[in-house]
Amino acid sequence: MSIEGIVAMQACARIGATHSVVFGGFSSKSLNERIVNVGAVALVTCDEQMRGGKALPLKNIADEALAMGGCEAVKSVIVYRRTGGKVAGQKGRVLWMHELAQAEAGTCEPNGSARNGLNVEHLALRTALGDSDFGPVAARCSRQRFAAAVGVLVPK
Repeated sequence: MSIEGIVAMQACARIGATHSVVFGGFSSKSLNERIVNVGAVALVTCDEQMRGGKALPLKNIADEALAMGGCEAVKSVIVYRRTGGKVAGQKGRVLWMHELAQAEAGTCEPNGSARNGLNVEHLALRTALGDSDFGPVAARCSRQRFAAAVGVLVPK
């Protein structure tokens, strides 16, 4: 995982967006199932990652997953340029992380707070822990538990 992946997760928590982390080595079918199961509206990935000295085309895997159907709610695919590998995609849906970051301010007020209608039990993180005979096994983490895990304070 890159530092940009960690920053993306922390940014989701900061703005109050529920997020789910998926292992970068999943097949497109497994990724599709997880996108559908959580009802994702955006996907953050990178062009490629190196694994065992070989480039693993994560953006291509994401494109295959989205093309399988059931992912119509995904309006944005945010791509971190990690290796400089070739990236294709639907015009208007593919957004480059470095371009988005350049357009933003250096600070971000927390939108995910009680002042903005979110309480500490708002779902912050949903993740699949593995597969069982009955499908993916999921864990859910509220804002309060997520904040305690990362050592930050949640405004009341």
